Amino acid sequence: MEINYVLSTYVTLLEPMVAKVYETTSPSVEVDSITILETDAAGTPDPGNGHNKKATVTFSGLDRIPHILRLYTQSGSLLHEFNVQPYEDVVTI
Repeated sequence: MEINYVLSTYVTLLEPMVAKVYETTSPSVEVDSITILETDAAGTPDPGNGHNKKATVTFSGLDRIPHILRLYTQSGSLLHEFNVQPYEDVVTI
């Protein structure tokens, strides 16, 4: 299973963000995480100056079961959380 997560700009957040994924059967056990660094408008890392460009986070190779994606600040504040259901793009004729 793959999860694609697009983050909008967040110019007032002056620290990295961390996206973490969990299986819904074990919501406290982290499966994978990705750190999103602060960048300028061109996408160049720019610590201390906010998130000035949209970022795309992709988790791949996950088991085909429901997952929870949580977005945190690097210091640990929860910014966003949602559940992701597995799906399959299949056409049957």
